[in-house]
Amino acid sequence: MDLPELVRSQALIEILRPLLEDERGKRLAGDALLARIKSLLVVRTLHYSQAHRTIAAPGMSAEEAARAVMHAYRSRNERR
Repeated sequence: MDLPELVRSQALIEILRPLLEDERGKRLAGDALLARIKSLLVVRTLHYSQAHRTIAAPGMSAEEAARAVMHAYRSRNERR
């Protein structure tokens, strides 16, 4: 899934996302939303690259993502 597609899919979800709001608390849209997400990814990329394990969560529900994280955690601990 490319970034604009991800932005469109996430923009449909009506959840509280303070980092995706403007200074007045209004949800960003269009180019402003895409620019904010790109800037957040730049800041986070170094941290993401240091992760021992990653979960590709686009399209997953919160519950599915949580299950994937727990599975990865348990698998890592079983190998020790």
